[in-house]
Amino acid sequence: MGAWILPDLVGRGAALELCMTGRWVDAAEALMLGLVHRVEDDPDRAAAGLAETLAAAGPLGPGRIKTVASAGGLLDRLRTERQVNRAAFGQALDGEAW
Repeated sequence: MGAWILPDLVGRGAALELCMTGRWVDAAEALMLGLVHRVEDDPDRAAAGLAETLAAAGPLGPGRIKTVASAGGLLDRLRTERQVNRAAFGQALDGEAW
């Protein structure tokens, strides 16, 4: 997760601290910070239930929701992050040619 997105998720202060220190957070802190929206005792069962729910919704509903939810500047930040990472690491990402 890049420094461009993290402040929107956890706030500027927490984002700076996490990025500058590289400190890891456990599940409880990730939930408190808003990095995850739930923590499950049985993640395999929860994932299977979520997969069933999404599959029952059909292919169009979740895809359209995802499109709407990711609009509004986030994609621009992701593209910028990819460009910066390419420059920093001196290589193409995800097998893409430059």
